[in-house]
Amino acid sequence: MYTRYDSQTGTLRRNHLVASKHLNFLSSKNPHSFAVIIRLLEIIHELLVQNTTATKRDIYYKDVQLFGTQHTVDIGIDELACLFQVPRYCLNVTASAKGLVAGELKIIQKDGTILDCSPINYQAMIQA
Repeated sequence: MYTRYDSQTGTLRRNHLVASKHLNFLSSKNPHSFAVIIRLLEIIHELLVQNTTATKRDIYYKDVQLFGTQHTVDIGIDELACLFQVPRYCLNVTASAKGLVAGELKIIQKDGTILDCSPINYQAMIQA
């Protein structure tokens, strides 16, 4: 899937195989989509200011009535990341809160501690 933003028209163009999606932020033809994007921007701004992270699922539950489905949040977050030309993690949004890791891997965590996953049969939960 490929998405690009046209700053002249305010349009996101999403191309997947043959189909295309055009979302015009400058138009009043789809006020719900505009409201979703504004709400997502508000939530992302809060995350960045507070230097915290949230999962896409966490964001969905902040305004279930507006978003309607998890898919709406997923698409909106992807479109905003495209718009700002940054990966999703730069918006302080993660796909899941934690994961399981094992193997020849050392992770330097936010607090500076090193998590060494190298020992045989070692497993650790990684918190977002």
